[in-house]
Amino acid sequence: MLRGQATVVIGTRAAVFAPVVDLGLVMVWDDGDDNLAEPRSPYPHARDVAMLRAHQLRCAAVIGGYARTAESQALVEGGWAHDLVAARPTVRKSSARISALDDSGYAQERDPAARSARLPMVALTAARDALKRGHSVLVQVPRRGYVPALACTKCRTVARCRHCTGPLAWEGPGGASNSASPSCRWCGRVDADLRCARCGSSAVRAVVVGARRTAEELGRALPGVPVVTSGGGEVHDTVTGPPTLVVCTPGAEPATPGGYGAALLLDAWALLGRQDLRAAEDTLRKWMAAAALVRGRDEGGTVVVVADSSLPTVQALIRWDPVGHAATELAARAEVGCRRRCTSPPSTGPPRRSPASSTRPTCRRGPSCWGPSSCRWGRGVRRVCPTASRWYACWFGSNAPPDWNSPRLCAAASPR
Repeated sequence: MLRGQATVVIGTRAAVFAPVVDLGLVMVWDDGDDNLAEPRSPYPHARDVAMLRAHQLRCAAVIGGYARTAESQALVEGGWAHDLVAARPTVRKSSARISALDDSGYAQERDPAARSARLPMVALTAARDALKRGHSVLVQVPRRGYVPALACTKCRTVARCRHCTGPLAWEGPGGASNSASPSCRWCGRVDADLRCARCGSSAVRAVVVGARRTAEELGRALPGVPVVTSGGGEVHDTVTGPPTLVVCTPGAEPATPGGYGAALLLDAWALLGRQDLRAAEDTLRKWMAAAALVRGRDEGGTVVVVADSSLPTVQALIRWDPVGHAATELAARAEVGCRRRCTSPPSTGPPRRSPASSTRPTCRRGPSCWGPSSCRWGRGVRRVCPTASRWYACWFGSNAPPDWNSPRLCAAASPR
């Protein structure tokens, strides 16, 4: 393969650099996966490298996935790529029936605890109906383990290790530490005499519940049904045999012949509430990956997401509209000048001259220049020009010069 003799190369993110003679097609599946981003400098992303190779070699490029990222949507809106999506009748026929928590008064009367319960009645009913039809049920939980986070019962202060200030967790029965006391997730030390650092109480409560604890609770609620956990160090590729209750973490969903009869998406707040620019985008990607394993609505497939139905991400899942969700995310980034919606390369030079002035005549509307700011990085730059300053020239959408519209320059100027 390294000599360029292979005609088809399939692999992880490093496969995008494989030499292929007369390359005709390059494909990237699920470009929102973090594993496609190189954590080491210069931080290349498999999607960006694939676009560069397609641009230089004039070959076809396909970015596929159940969901769509803002970066892929930027390529479509910029005219570099075009949409390749199924028609709405086809989507409705092949996708499962997706429902969320209803905020109407009738739903509150049927199940008063639906807004506060982790497993509302609508989710348990969907699981029971699927098991009665002889189909397996998929349950997606964001956290692995038993109880990965603890807090004080009185003051709600998060319990932390007294040695390294790491979060304390309870591994539960059958855990690695084989102890009834909580242990640190960082250093592994067991805290047998836990006391709250703020109020001194010894009583703790669970902040979040992991996959093993969820499997234990569902096993009690649905007796007689085999339960399988997938995630962490034990990931199953497929699940066969009698109807099974599969509890997994995102990305560890095993396949089953014919598809699942139902899927339950729990703890939506843990995914949507993350302090991350990609929280909503990543949440929709994980939900759609799980919902794609469920049978179609004609076969009784049902997906229940335990979240408020009015949330934009939940609505995008119910409508199965990843394109609209990606366009909304991209428009929100444009308001604050985030990357991919605008190009913001830094330039260093004398403080009295803006490097964007030379490119201003080539634009229909000049760039927005930010700066100058004192250049405190790079000893070589300060040696050549001690008073060097850094400028940021920002072009929005199609107002950029022609050379800046190429994926090569955009990717080089904006590393992930």
